[in-house]
Amino acid sequence: MRIQRILLFILLASLACSCAQARTSLPYADRGIGGKTALTLGSVACSAIYTPVKAAYAVGGTLTGGLVFLMSAGQSSTAAGRVMARSTGGDWFVHPDHLTGNRELEFRATSTTATSTY
Repeated sequence: MRIQRILLFILLASLACSCAQARTSLPYADRGIGGKTALTLGSVACSAIYTPVKAAYAVGGTLTGGLVFLMSAGQSSTAAGRVMARSTGGDWFVHPDHLTGNRELEFRATSTTATSTY
């Protein structure tokens, strides 16, 4: 029964995301209260699935970057920093503008936004 509820939630969340994206490309800020409410609910539903997956990816990237640093005895600190920055960068939640198509959802940071500060 629990698995059925989880699958139902995933199905409803994916439908909300696809329905919200299939409508118009009017930005979130220009919508009325009803449109903003629907997009916000869709955003929360999508983020409930997206954010834990993003967190797991970020933890994996951080551990990988740490291993790169340790295995190279600190010689590849720039590479380790890039791995960590790319895995922890990007969007951490689904914004309503992602659902309207006015903003791209960036799962990991691109090489231009992932500047290493390590």
